[in-house]
Amino acid sequence: MLRNQLLEFLRSRFNLDDDRAPYDEIVVGISKGVVFKGPNLWILFFAIFICSIGLNVNSTAVIIGAMLISPIMGPIIGLGLGAGINDIPLIRKSLKNLAIAVGISILASFLYFIVTPLDEPQSELFNRTKPTLWDVGVAFFGGLAGIVAGTRQEKSNVIPGVAIATALMPPLCTAGYGLANGEWLFFFGAFYLFIINCVYIALSTLLIVRFLKFPSRSFVDPKVRKWTRNIITSAILLTVVPSLILAYSMVTDLYFQRNAHAFIEKELSFPGTFVSGTRIAEEPKRIEVGIIGGPVPNEMIRMAEAKLPDYGLKGTQLSITQGRMEEGNKANEEIFQLKTLLLGKERALDSLQRILERRSFTEVQSSELFQEIRAGYAPQLCGLFLQTGETWSDSSLSQADTTTVVWLQLSEPLPVTDSLRLVRWLPLRLGTPKVWMHQEIKTKNGEL
Repeated sequence: MLRNQLLEFLRSRFNLDDDRAPYDEIVVGISKGVVFKGPNLWILFFAIFICSIGLNVNSTAVIIGAMLISPIMGPIIGLGLGAGINDIPLIRKSLKNLAIAVGISILASFLYFIVTPLDEPQSELFNRTKPTLWDVGVAFFGGLAGIVAGTRQEKSNVIPGVAIATALMPPLCTAGYGLANGEWLFFFGAFYLFIINCVYIALSTLLIVRFLKFPSRSFVDPKVRKWTRNIITSAILLTVVPSLILAYSMVTDLYFQRNAHAFIEKELSFPGTFVSGTRIAEEPKRIEVGIIGGPVPNEMIRMAEAKLPDYGLKGTQLSITQGRMEEGNKANEEIFQLKTLLLGKERALDSLQRILERRSFTEVQSSELFQEIRAGYAPQLCGLFLQTGETWSDSSLSQADTTTVVWLQLSEPLPVTDSLRLVRWLPLRLGTPKVWMHQEIKTKNGEL
């Protein structure tokens, strides 16, 4: 009894027949959006130029605006609808118009990036060159939301949100940039991301159409049906497999970095020494550490190296550079301490001067960064702290690395996928390879 009541409750809550438009009205509406002709073509052309400018100047707001006005999703949804109701003419029309849209989009962005004097790739361009499994998920669930909204009698603001989430325009513009500058990794990476979006938006449309039991338009020969099923299956596999490989590589690199830092912190804290700098490389796996202080016996280093597998770092090469002082030589030890103290004073003065010089710039940058993160990654962002400082990493204490701290205050936790995207994006956006990101959740009463 309880089980039946629960099933009935879920069925009534998740019923897609509520407020559903008539089948013919849905098919006609989607079919109209398939054709690129007249105003649709001009709007697409203008949207491509707007998106290209946004990518060129690294403006998230401009890119979002371009995605909102772009009509490029129409043929993709039409393709999924045609496959779902066995409408071969609609499939052909959708493929034809999608090819036209893609060709015009890449041509327009190519022309823009040929003439623009700003040819340095920005972070927004880099973000479209390495699609992963998470992009597959965004395209699939975004497509599900789009077709469910498209089958309602009362239209909502879901479609613009889907256009932003699935991001069809930026990959095409990035492909145009790669073509204009001979950057083939940009071209193929971005075009692959666009194909992922197309395939999984169309697939999600097909699934919803079949789930809602749209009537088929025509009888399909079993051979044609089997051929179509094989084409769809092949397209899904050809798009998802490379994204799985890239996602695995990204996660592996993140785990390697985390485990390497944990190993350095716990196993290389030798008595009378401090770690002056580290360098962690994924290919080949290597950890380089600079140590200042008293000499560390080789036996202790070998013992620490033997614990690498305990941290998931088997096969990683460890290199330790020591800045040693002679044992028992008090004069050398005092000189070393004085030099270290003097160098620390010089660092502090230099750091203060740099802070004063870039304080106004940091305030402006913080404001822009807050808006960009909130628009593109974390709508729940309610506060941001940005600070740039220096990390001394060379064993000779002669060179400093710049490290940026980004402290986020959020009204609710950031999903793991968005956190990973943000971690990848921040170093590119801030122009520094070393960024430390911290998240704090702000409760309703204002406490952290």
